[in-house]
Amino acid sequence: MTPSTDPPGGTLPDEELDAGRRAATRRLAAVARSHPDAEVPTCPGWTVRRVAVHTGRIHRWVAAALSAPDGAEVPPAERPDDAHFDAWLLEGDALLATALDAAGSTGSVRVPGWERTAGWWRRRTCHETVVHAWDVEAASGTPTPPDTRLAVDGIAEVVEVLLPGALESGALDAGTTLHLHVTPEHDGGEWLITVTDEGLHSERRHAKGDVAVRGDAGDLLLWLWGRRPASALDVVGDASVARRFGTAVRL
Repeated sequence: MTPSTDPPGGTLPDEELDAGRRAATRRLAAVARSHPDAEVPTCPGWTVRRVAVHTGRIHRWVAAALSAPDGAEVPPAERPDDAHFDAWLLEGDALLATALDAAGSTGSVRVPGWERTAGWWRRRTCHETVVHAWDVEAASGTPTPPDTRLAVDGIAEVVEVLLPGALESGALDAGTTLHLHVTPEHDGGEWLITVTDEGLHSERRHAKGDVAVRGDAGDLLLWLWGRRPASALDVVGDASVARRFGTAVRL
């Protein structure tokens, strides 16, 4: 079984993705220790504990899947003891780091339905953890703004990897265009997204769209993930397109 060819995405080196994931995991664990039962408004119905356990189970599943035989099934990780789930979360991140390093540039997950390279999973687990760390910090106090370089990489992952299959059918007419623009200017921080009959097509370039959504990289990333309203950004052009896009994307 050969892993699917990874689509484009971010360009940050492995060490920055690893550092971003580790830092986000530590922040998530800190909130889990201090406010485990706090409700997380950006994850309706979830508490901080549930977000932490969800993130930790992803880390452990990917770690196990990277070393699983070709075609093997990998069951979900067991849930931790509630009294120690913050330490369990940190331990899972360490297991993931070891598995990613062992997989190297040629490794991949070969579990049916999840066949991606180790590099794809390194990026996915980093940004998943960054967003969930923001979720729990926002629930308990003042969240740490996403690092600019990590956020630009995360926007690229959303736009170029996750969005094509995430737009609700019929939500926007074919030919509709959306321009995303990181401000202040950042190398590679612009995208033109076009709605087609087959889905979404994106290009990294400056171009006029039906609407432009501009702002800090962290705020743009959080908007794409449904954590920020369009009103938190600079919207130029047909604001209804931005609103419909924001509500029609389900990540």
